[in-house]
Amino acid sequence: MPLELGLEGKVAAITGGSEGLGRAIAERLSREGAQVATCARRADVLRPTAREIEGATGNAVLAFPADLAEPTAAQRFIDATAERFGRLDILVNNAGTGAAGRFEALSDGDWAQDSEVKVFAVARCTRLAIPHMRRQGGGRIINIVNTTWEFPGPGRLPTAAARAADVALMKAVAQEYAALSCPLSRRELGARCR
Repeated sequence: MPLELGLEGKVAAITGGSEGLGRAIAERLSREGAQVATCARRADVLRPTAREIEGATGNAVLAFPADLAEPTAAQRFIDATAERFGRLDILVNNAGTGAAGRFEALSDGDWAQDSEVKVFAVARCTRLAIPHMRRQGGGRIINIVNTTWEFPGPGRLPTAAARAADVALMKAVAQEYAALSCPLSRRELGARCR
């Protein structure tokens, strides 16, 4: 018997949804009944992916070409999702490639580019999604990170640092917003979030 995830009528926004894990997440959520919006830099990959998911699931998919390294892209993506589907229930922050290099070889530009997509875009998308979720009584925010943040090896910068920042960011956001709607005290909530 298939597991019922209760996603019928929900709306999910997925960054980095044209290939790999992002595409798989978009398709799975769509199969579970969610309306899906995806964004990625390359429209030539994103749009065919969206059409394939629509064909396989019978649900609408919004394909929104956007480079989240551009500061206004997150606003345009979240606005387009809410305008198209009328709500936002799930945000999956998945955008970003695994930039890696040796520390002394990395330029300020390398650090800035990686942080723009993996830290600032995550913060922007999350900040923009929260008011939509609050209006309907809640939602889910999921960040996809790899394990390099916890156990970085040589040559794993700047990704390891950016992903560590993501983890810290979402721990703080979870504490701040869960406390608003959770019947647990801050002390109990803190114990459960560790």
